[in-house]
Amino acid sequence: MRAKRQKVYKRAMHSYQTAFGFRTPYQILLDGDFVQEGLNNKIYMKDILPSTLMGPTKQLITSCAIAELRSKGDDFSGAVIASKRFERRRCRHVEPVSSAQCIKEIIDKDNPHNYCIASQDADLRKFLRSVPGVPLIHINRSVVVLEPPSKATKIKMAQLEKAKTLPNEKELSFMQKKKKQLKDQEKKAATQDGNGEAKEAASKKRKRKGPKQPNPLSMKKKKKQPPPAPKPKASENASSSVPGENTDN
Repeated sequence: MRAKRQKVYKRAMHSYQTAFGFRTPYQILLDGDFVQEGLNNKIYMKDILPSTLMGPTKQLITSCAIAELRSKGDDFSGAVIASKRFERRRCRHVEPVSSAQCIKEIIDKDNPHNYCIASQDADLRKFLRSVPGVPLIHINRSVVVLEPPSKATKIKMAQLEKAKTLPNEKELSFMQKKKKQLKDQEKKAATQDGNGEAKEAASKKRKRKGPKQPNPLSMKKKKKQPPPAPKPKASENASSSVPGENTDN
């Protein structure tokens, strides 16, 4: 495998790890046609799949997929034998269904078991691209290919990345509790202010103003002024003004 492709695949699987919780060994669910195509191209799955996903892998196949291979006749007998080397993934089907239908039901709406799907069924892969978090593998001209993350997967990855920046449930509960406490405090303070203003208004109303008292300075008694000294008469002034006058005639 080329170094450039290895980097692309490694980056893709790292994205699945961080966003959806994929862990090694990666669990790969194979369909019968993928097993048959591997035999046709002499691909040894237990070697090529770990190098494709850049990590240890575990290959699984369902009873429905093996039953489908058997139903195709002797040309697929080699694939039936090869399938028995893989770990059997139990499904709930008592009567076998098609490999595609079986895989769809296992993956469901959100791939809860973090399976990678290795399939040559183009219709199945098209359907699984609509399910977020499903790595898809197929064989193209004897080369095992890991498809780029689908549009649905990229959208889900972006949503999960954005969710990391938002408060979690515990933090959100704490913030709501704190907000309620602040609102209660503001309400209590407003009630106290209202009561104080009402009391002050009532106190002013109870105080009635009496009649206006006179200015104490205006009531102060005036001091009596002493009477002016009497002016001397004019005759007295004239007699007293002639010195040495003889009174005897």
